Amino acid sequence: MKKVRTLTEKEISTLTQGYKQGSHHAFRIRCHIVLLSYSNMSASQIAAKLDKNIKTVYATIEKYNTGGYESLSNKAGQGRVCPLNELSKAQIKYLQEAVDAHPENLNQVVPKLVKEFGFHISKRMLIAYLKKNSTTHGVELENG
Repeated sequence: MKKVRTLTEKEISTLTQGYKQGSHHAFRIRCHIVLLSYSNMSASQIAAKLDKNIKTVYATIEKYNTGGYESLSNKAGQGRVCPLNELSKAQIKYLQEAVDAHPENLNQVVPKLVKEFGFHISKRMLIAYLKKNSTTHGVELENG
């Protein structure tokens, strides 16, 4: 039965804060696993309580024991890559022109971009891309 190493008060406080206020769900779950392990719950009990695989619980405990708090965070590159990040200069220009033509209604822009680029684009994806690349040209980005 694998347990997390003995934690200091500062580590417990940091893990509790990470569990309650962490920016990513997976990170919050990892913090919770470590805290539950420290409270003498077995790996099988933790897995059942959090509806996780027992291998995930063991891996998280091992990761924390060897790497500490920082090892629980999501690494760069985890997650889905936005296809809009792979656009050519001509495609970026087309996107900017389409947004400039209908800055108040991105719902009209999305179908044009899907047809032009040949891959799925959602309004939310487009908004995130525009925010990241600061190409809004005065477009008010609404959420919804």
